[in-house]
Amino acid sequence: MTTLVDRLGARWLGDGRTVFTVWAPNVAHVDVVLASDVLAMEPGARGYHRVVADDVRPGDTYWFRLHREDGSEAALRPVRGLRAEPRPGGQSDAR
Repeated sequence: MTTLVDRLGARWLGDGRTVFTVWAPNVAHVDVVLASDVLAMEPGARGYHRVVADDVRPGDTYWFRLHREDGSEAALRPVRGLRAEPRPGGQSDAR
């Protein structure tokens, strides 16, 4: 059974496409930072933000950059590999 936690982070869809999802209910907007691009994530219901990116493969590094209402940066967290740590202390893995 797939849980919501399993859908957070990056999930490779195949054909060079990856969906990025993060829960950040108290920020103005979120970007996903890739090696070659920065993509604005679309806000959704209940504080989730999402974007589908092309040309991202398992093992690629990405960050989520969160912005406060005043435009200042709230966090910049590097994530190793295509899959974020699904559970605290877990290893990054490509799926």
